[in-house]
Amino acid sequence: MSLPIDIGKLILRRVVLKKIMTQFIRIILLVLLSTIYIYCFSQEKLKIIDKANGTPLPNATLIFKNNQGILKGVIADNEGVISYFINDIVDSVFITHVGYNNVSFAKKDLLNINTIFLTVAPIALEAIEVAAKQPIGNEKLGVWKKVKTNTYFLNFQETFSGIIFDNPDTNYIYRIDKLFIGIRKERKCPCAIQIRILSIDEKNHINLDLIENKFIILPEQIQSDPITIELFKENIFVPENGFLFSVQLIDVANCSSENNDNKTAFKTVENTSQKTATYSPTKQKWLIANSTTSHNKKILALGCSLKKYKK
Repeated sequence: MSLPIDIGKLILRRVVLKKIMTQFIRIILLVLLSTIYIYCFSQEKLKIIDKANGTPLPNATLIFKNNQGILKGVIADNEGVISYFINDIVDSVFITHVGYNNVSFAKKDLLNINTIFLTVAPIALEAIEVAAKQPIGNEKLGVWKKVKTNTYFLNFQETFSGIIFDNPDTNYIYRIDKLFIGIRKERKCPCAIQIRILSIDEKNHINLDLIENKFIILPEQIQSDPITIELFKENIFVPENGFLFSVQLIDVANCSSENNDNKTAFKTVENTSQKTATYSPTKQKWLIANSTTSHNKKILALGCSLKKYKK
């Protein structure tokens, strides 16, 4: 004998169950959305510390490439703290400070780190030996005075551009004293400048970095045109086959999408003999060109001064 079915109770149970499931799904979605929001839009903090003495390192720089392929930089405050949004970062980051060894982290590891310790970069034995000698002269190469120009160059896309300088005389030792960068500085759109100095080998290939790969000039250090960068204490010696002096802009003010006329930019000058080089991120190699064979005879207004020593 079958039991009578109470249709009303059955419908009521289904309605109640549907409401419970709906509320449950809403709660799950809310938790997921909150987690995504916190992950994407919450501001993270890193503290940068000198490993030897435990003191904070103001002006340390976090460098990364964002979703638009723009090279970005975030600078530490006076307490050595860097604030950033994790969603701005594509893959990995570099932390750099002048005179210290660089460190790098993958994006997935960054959230598990609150404090980063940097170690002082060692000075080579050759540098100590030469430092004991007195220079016998000076050499200036490239553009080292202010120049007037109406042409400028911007590169935020991880495409280092620069000039190759030959060794003036291989019978002597040359130590890089100063670097010069012709610049148009815009207060509304300040930028940091990343510098790479690389050696040239006997086959005319761009070889090893002569200075830390992420050497950074901060916006507040850009006080003159040309910018003068003191490098004597960095103990960088000119290789026998010369070196490449290259630069790259870093957007620190979120103005990479602004009109080009409102941005800090490198000055360019006309030159028909200087060798230039550009780094190609897609090919992952340096491309060397002579301005006489290029459609564009404009090169960056870069220069350097060297201290000369007897061998």
